[in-house]
Amino acid sequence: MSGRQVSTALVLALAAAAPAAPDDGLAALARALPPAIAGVAQQGADERYGADAIFSYLDGGAEVYLAYNLRGCLARRYAGPGLEVIADVFEMATPADAFGVFTHDQDGEEVAVGQGALLRPGWLSFWQERYFVSLSADRDDARAREALLALARAIAAAIPGRGAMPELAGRLPAAGQVPRSLRFLHDPVVLRTHVDLGPGNPLALGAGVDAVVARYRRGGSDAVLLIVRYPTVEAATTAAAGARAALLGGSAATVRDGRGRWRRLEVSGSELALAVDATTETLAGELAAQALTKPESEAPR
Repeated sequence: MSGRQVSTALVLALAAAAPAAPDDGLAALARALPPAIAGVAQQGADERYGADAIFSYLDGGAEVYLAYNLRGCLARRYAGPGLEVIADVFEMATPADAFGVFTHDQDGEEVAVGQGALLRPGWLSFWQERYFVSLSADRDDARAREALLALARAIAAAIPGRGAMPELAGRLPAAGQVPRSLRFLHDPVVLRTHVDLGPGNPLALGAGVDAVVARYRRGGSDAVLLIVRYPTVEAATTAAAGARAALLGGSAATVRDGRGRWRRLEVSGSELALAVDATTETLAGELAAQALTKPESEAPR
């Protein structure tokens, strides 16, 4: 998802509820960015937007950033003969949220910048620490690619340190996981762009709830697996009861949906695992069980 890509439908109330952008992180980063690089130079003053003003800058996509706890955005325009590059640096509340924004759109060629970067025609994105960086060029050629890569490396060098990926992402089983299918999120509308669970919010996602989702392919069978972590055991128990009613017809067993695909839900402590869209009952059961199997380092002794 680029800073200028159209995205629909999170409530506008998120903007009012989100905190204003602090002056420290983005201001320090702005001072460290190069005024000129790879044949383009800064044009005009930087623009700064807090979470409450981000809709005035983005013509689409602001809802997604707000769903990942946006704190502020720094926008800078670079230009040279026949080339314009826009640098948008989004400061999120945590590194996990920056990683989550990055996972929202994972098309492109992997390049060695930041903690994960993707390059596609006219656009480069990466995450590092609590920042998500989106660079767009008004053309797609060798010169534009050189400018995008050079600017990305300069921004990455200006960001102090690196951030940890959300621990929950490491809980997804590795066997059969489809590359670049992993998403980290909190919001039901963001989830709906990746997995269709029908109307409403059957998993009770929202503030204080973390979720990961990935697609799987094992032995000719396909499925989608979600792991959701709630703030309390009670919240997980309540959410599981609602999800069983909405998604499994109240059943505690593995069930088929209207398309003949299999679903399985398991809950353990404050975590819920849900396998959906599985082509076999066996794969649905395996994934749901494996998702809640604690690593040996976390197992009780």
